[in-house]
Amino acid sequence: VPVLIEGLKDDDKLVRDGVAVALGRIGPDAKAAVPALIEALASGSVLRQNAAEALKKIDPEAAKEAGVE
Repeated sequence: VPVLIEGLKDDDKLVRDGVAVALGRIGPDAKAAVPALIEALASGSVLRQNAAEALKKIDPEAAKEAGVE
């Protein structure tokens, strides 16, 4: 998970998008990524959407608090 968290800051947009999806697939075990995913909500539309979906799978309460429905 720590390497994936770093991947959310990658220069390549496709890497960032893929990392958010991967974190969502990991689910609650990726809870350490919640702060970085919340930061990613301010990004472009695809990353924002992937980060929102990942947040809902990892920590639904944190997603709700971040305004993700």
